[in-house]
Amino acid sequence: MSWRWQQAPWWVLGIVQGLLFTLIFAAGSAITGHETFTSTLPFALIAGVVFGALMGPASARMRQRLLAGLPAQASPEQQRAGARAARRGPVPTDPVIQQVAVHLVQRRQQEARRGRVRQLLTFGVFTVVYLGLALVWSRWWLLAAAFFSFFIVLAWVEPARLQHRLEQLTGQERP
Repeated sequence: MSWRWQQAPWWVLGIVQGLLFTLIFAAGSAITGHETFTSTLPFALIAGVVFGALMGPASARMRQRLLAGLPAQASPEQQRAGARAARRGPVPTDPVIQQVAVHLVQRRQQEARRGRVRQLLTFGVFTVVYLGLALVWSRWWLLAAAFFSFFIVLAWVEPARLQHRLEQLTGQERP
């Protein structure tokens, strides 16, 4: 997630996430041939509003947990550079940016470990359900199964990826 989105208010996050959900829901119904895009749109809008109303505040809480405890002396530019360094690139030479990056990686690592089992179970159940729907209903459901399978892989590898990045940032990389 870009730094700009991490700084957005909860209601902006809710609107954007609800709109994306609405479009994906309506397009998915149209693609599978069950409904037309326009006939699905009213229900998709209601579902998008509910999704946005739930996900906006949830995303804001996740962001608050992630950003809590950032070094107080870090300027907004240093925070943005630290967020970028937490994801990729060379180890920052500025100690404040490096502190921000290490803090963000450690927080993400804690979150990834804390929610790993829940994510694996949730995405596993969705994958199995969509595979079943693909067998009985329409092969288009394989796209949803593939989508959730991707998140299973992501939940599985994310803690190790974050550990590797933390080792790079702290100079404790294993040979």
